[in-house]
Amino acid sequence: MALDTSGLWLSENDDGSIVTGYSDYNVSEFGGATEYEVTFYLSAEHSAILKKYLNETYESGSSEEKLAQEIGKNFSEEKFKNLCEKLGIKAQRSSWTSFD
Repeated sequence: MALDTSGLWLSENDDGSIVTGYSDYNVSEFGGATEYEVTFYLSAEHSAILKKYLNETYESGSSEEKLAQEIGKNFSEEKFKNLCEKLGIKAQRSSWTSFD
């Protein structure tokens, strides 16, 4: 789908919540010079569940690095959705597209 990608990114907020997602650039399905971003928002409660799982499953690395090991560095939405379902995590999804 994409010619370029940011790969998975993750930000941990001061309130304990997590924002994660990816951006794709030059998406051919949208005519080329287009950016497509997908973001998932996890509350502090659900972020704690995710972090606990990642820390128990992977010995070293940041939360971002551990999540990349779990779902792939290019952010597999299917794997992320399955992980959330497995752990009982609710995540709010949002996306946007920028046409140049």
